[in-house]
Amino acid sequence: IGGKTIKGVKVGYETYGTLNADKSNAILVAHFFSGTSHAAGKYDASDKAAGYWDYLIGPGKAVDTNKYFVIASDTLVNLNTGDPKVTTTGPASINPDTGKPYGTAFPLVTIGDFVRVQKALVDSFGVTKLHAVMGASMGGLQTYEWAATYPDMVQRIIPVIAAAEPGPWLQAWLGVWAAPVLVDPNW
Repeated sequence: IGGKTIKGVKVGYETYGTLNADKSNAILVAHFFSGTSHAAGKYDASDKAAGYWDYLIGPGKAVDTNKYFVIASDTLVNLNTGDPKVTTTGPASINPDTGKPYGTAFPLVTIGDFVRVQKALVDSFGVTKLHAVMGASMGGLQTYEWAATYPDMVQRIIPVIAAAEPGPWLQAWLGVWAAPVLVDPNW
């Protein structure tokens, strides 16, 4: 990752539906910048909100979990480190070499690094071809990376509000999104 190795990377994910016998019905959902792997449903009836794509993913919905097996994966450096359900390795994780949070020592990562971690997750299910990879915003950027890096593995991509090439507008927004993290004295 970023030319460095992170020991013992953990990946948080959720699944919906059932993987079929020939493992051909898997759809990977990559989340947006401030999202998580919680793409659909509620953990508990008392939860205020369902997953961010609950209207889209589920039995009888556009991404019908009676037909498809959906894997929703957290990305490295997920912003939601205070959520106990978000377990993916990132800067807030304990560096096994120091016993302290990685913080700024965490390697610089790219969308390509996110996708390589997701590929390992998909491989762990024995899936060799994805029916689709879909995601919004930063998740959409991941769909493009999937298509470019693993074209024989991805049958279709569904990028939502994502450009295939970052222009000045996106680059400026990435700086805005990163700013609060960079000025956090606890980061």
